[in-house]
Amino acid sequence: MNFEIDRKAAAIALTIMQAPLVATFVVFYYFIVTPTYSLQYSVALNGVFIVYILPIFLFFLTYFLFAFLWLNNLQANKLEYSLSNEILTAKRGVLFKQISSIPVKNITDIVMVQGPIQSFFNIWSVKIKTAGMGQRDSEVLLLGLKNPEIAKNEIIAAIENSNK
Repeated sequence: MNFEIDRKAAAIALTIMQAPLVATFVVFYYFIVTPTYSLQYSVALNGVFIVYILPIFLFFLTYFLFAFLWLNNLQANKLEYSLSNEILTAKRGVLFKQISSIPVKNITDIVMVQGPIQSFFNIWSVKIKTAGMGQRDSEVLLLGLKNPEIAKNEIIAAIENSNK
């Protein structure tokens, strides 16, 4: 069984979740690059900033935003989750591909999560935890699910079938 994913909403949610990375670039450029440049060329700082630094900054900011949107759209299109009688498989990634396969009999916890961004787009994430993997992170994270209850019920049914 494959789970239904809202790929457009997942791409937007992935982009928004990576906004701190863009913000880090903005802060780095503003506080590190700009003062360094202005110390080297201290003549007419306002004119230099407007003519040279600001266009470069805006170009890179625009480039990163479009790159994130494009890459996250590709990443959302590569999301694929499947469940067989014995194995839950999650495939994701564009540049760095990841395929996680978990034996259904090892699943100990299924957590449905919907943050404010996901709530706005009416999508959910489902965290799958297994025995012995600790309490911090989930073993598999299913992003962008439209119907998490169906996925949860299917996983529980597969767990019950594997225990027979």
